[in-house]
Amino acid sequence: MADQLDLLREHIKMLAGEVAFRSSSLKRMLEQVAINPDDCNLQVQIQKGLEKLLSTMQIHLRFDILTRDQERRQSSSTRATLVTSDFIV
Repeated sequence: MADQLDLLREHIKMLAGEVAFRSSSLKRMLEQVAINPDDCNLQVQIQKGLEKLLSTMQIHLRFDILTRDQERRQSSSTRATLVTSDFIV
């Protein structure tokens, strides 16, 4: 279970990096479109970039929730083991 949590945490870090990268790219494109508002190709790229950013953020949130749930389960399992061992002794 600890290995799964470590993998989930690493995946969350990777997704956070991807969110930061996509946010930065979107910011640059928005700056460019402010200079050239008639660039239809850039507007399409911005729309696609925004969709990818939102999708990545949703995945990041799901992994974060999953990790917290796994941590909570592991913590509950550890407490249950401690309580059980107190009764056995």
